[in-house]
Amino acid sequence: MEKLLILHGALGSKSQFEALLSSFSQKVDAYFLEFSGHGIQPFQKDFSIEQFSVELIRFVDNNNLKGCHVFGYSMGGYVALYTASNYPDYFQSIQTLGTKFLWSPEIAEKETKMLNAEKIIEKVPAFAEDLERRHNDWQKLLICTKSLMEGLGNEALLRGDELKAVNIPVKISRGSKDHMVSAEESIWAKNHLQLAEYHEIYEMKHPIEKYDKVALAKTIEKSLAIYNTQ
Repeated sequence: MEKLLILHGALGSKSQFEALLSSFSQKVDAYFLEFSGHGIQPFQKDFSIEQFSVELIRFVDNNNLKGCHVFGYSMGGYVALYTASNYPDYFQSIQTLGTKFLWSPEIAEKETKMLNAEKIIEKVPAFAEDLERRHNDWQKLLICTKSLMEGLGNEALLRGDELKAVNIPVKISRGSKDHMVSAEESIWAKNHLQLAEYHEIYEMKHPIEKYDKVALAKTIEKSLAIYNTQ
């Protein structure tokens, strides 16, 4: 049985992934890590990729998962690769979906424009209600996420050298209609990794809710079977 750890994206929580977690076959033992400040998890003093990496290592150690596979959606993929660049023997493989690699102050400003609770309540009340259900304190989470993205805009943590330090198989995936993550930046990341492939999912956009969870589980599991034979 393959051990698989799933990591959510920014503003994400375990509730978004229940359907995916239940869609794997009996060949996969799936785990889920909810980062601090998200869902039901309390905030820590720090809210950053580095802090989430610490939490990832702690979770792996506490659950005896060293050598597991990882699937990271969006920010979760970023955390997984950042962690693998610093702890090269912790994971067997990494699959990312919709992970953004290109950051600058201008890009961070663009991506954080809607991270304003008043604007969300006014313009997309259904999303505000979803965030309210999903998290203990979604308005604080917005503020912290904005700060995290601004930090990446000023200094990205995954540059060429960091990616080159990742020495395990990596699959970089994105939806073909993902307007947040470009094919160019995904291929750039793939080209800087030692053992990587790039996969595009036809007609799909960025939100994880848009994906067919059964089909996604099959795609992830198919890659696990390939990695297991390498």
